[in-house]
Amino acid sequence: MHHLATPGVSPIVASMATTSPLVEAKHADVSDDATAFRTAPKSNQYKDVVALNDRRHPVAMGLLWITMVTSFPSVLIGVEWYKNGFSLMQVVVCTILASMVVMLFCIPSAQIGSVTGQNYARLNRSVFGRWGARMTTFNLVALFLVFYAFSALCMADAVSGLFKVPLSIGVMAAAFAFLMCLNNLWGFSGVVNFAKYFAAPAMIAWVGFTFFRALGALNAAPALAVTPHVASASWPVALGAIASFVIGFSVWGNEADYWRHAKPGVKRTAIPLAVALCIGQIIFPVTGWMVAHISQVTDSAKATAFMNEFSFGGVALLAVIVIGAQYFACNDSNLYAVVCAFENLIKIPKKALVLIYAAASAVVAFYLSYSGLAKSIETLCIINGIVIPSCTVILLCEWLLGKVFGSEDSRISERLVEMHEIPALRIPAMVAFVCACAVGFVTSGIVPGLNSWHVGIACLNAWLIAAVVYLPMRLLEYKLLSEKTSTQSSFSEI
Repeated sequence: MHHLATPGVSPIVASMATTSPLVEAKHADVSDDATAFRTAPKSNQYKDVVALNDRRHPVAMGLLWITMVTSFPSVLIGVEWYKNGFSLMQVVVCTILASMVVMLFCIPSAQIGSVTGQNYARLNRSVFGRWGARMTTFNLVALFLVFYAFSALCMADAVSGLFKVPLSIGVMAAAFAFLMCLNNLWGFSGVVNFAKYFAAPAMIAWVGFTFFRALGALNAAPALAVTPHVASASWPVALGAIASFVIGFSVWGNEADYWRHAKPGVKRTAIPLAVALCIGQIIFPVTGWMVAHISQVTDSAKATAFMNEFSFGGVALLAVIVIGAQYFACNDSNLYAVVCAFENLIKIPKKALVLIYAAASAVVAFYLSYSGLAKSIETLCIINGIVIPSCTVILLCEWLLGKVFGSEDSRISERLVEMHEIPALRIPAMVAFVCACAVGFVTSGIVPGLNSWHVGIACLNAWLIAAVVYLPMRLLEYKLLSEKTSTQSSFSEI
């Protein structure tokens, strides 16, 4: 939240897939590489390096990623876009363009995890320093806490709308926050198996049926497919709104946490990602737009009720099972990333950490049910698209510099770096991150009083600034290091 070309790939992606001494995948299949690494003892699923023996098939990773970029809010946002006057053509074109941007980010972001076998928190250590790594971990934990609570609240809201339950939405949301943590008690296996065998197939079947039924209804009344019920929005407005949501919703930023469980290789990453994005961020929103156009319903609650009738024939139990599969699977991945981050900083038993985080999420979900902040999903997506991925852009810049100047001088390596081996702060990474966040927030339009500064797509502005600031500072460090001057350490570290 990164570079494909046709028919090849960018230098950074290619180098990730082909030059790692860990993988040695340039002239052979990954399964034949790295014998010593493959025969190493199996690693803990939450920390350290994931051995090649433990890596998952691309199909399993693709099904997992479908659950991570596909959710019922992706349908409801299509309803919102219809309400805002976006045409069907604008929704289709802008979601495709935004998904291409997501691919350009996610392929190298995933590759850095699959090649090194390390998670997001581990990679941040050597690039940001001890306190910088703690800061990036806090950012992830705080943002994912809100998203976890929001998913639990959405689940409670769905149940409340489908059944007459003698409990408040806040109480149900808190209860779901606890229930949603159970799969993580079995580590990554619990997360990926739930997605592979239940959640993803259910979601694919549901959206496929709904999409083709809605498409058939539009074809039956082609005049409906031309213009929305209000004057069409301009293309720049549509692109800004749609791209901000798609990128913020689809780009997790910590792709390394999950794709370190995948076998390295650009194709093994690109194909599952492309399929997942096509389903979750193109077909889903387009389906929501078509449903809103057919029903002339633009209220989210009424749209949910209509979807129940339209997709599930009014069978509430079927609706809650399919919708619940989405929210549970998404929160599985959310919580897994948080545990990965925490276990690299604080030594807490895994099960205790899972339950503590679920309890904190339950409190936040209960609060959101009464505060009205749950309606700010687009704002959360914008923030998520700025903060966590900007760190990943810096990691990728460091990775690229290591390929250019030699891995011995890179701060990213396959060797696990412990906290006592690194300085408190790495100045280039911290300066680049602060500048990226500042530009991203100022140009996002979500800061009161700064609407006149709303320019372009905020997350892309932030990523660009992160790279533009970090690369020159690191190049200066490389120059100072090559000249063996004494100023290098004082400039780069604290």
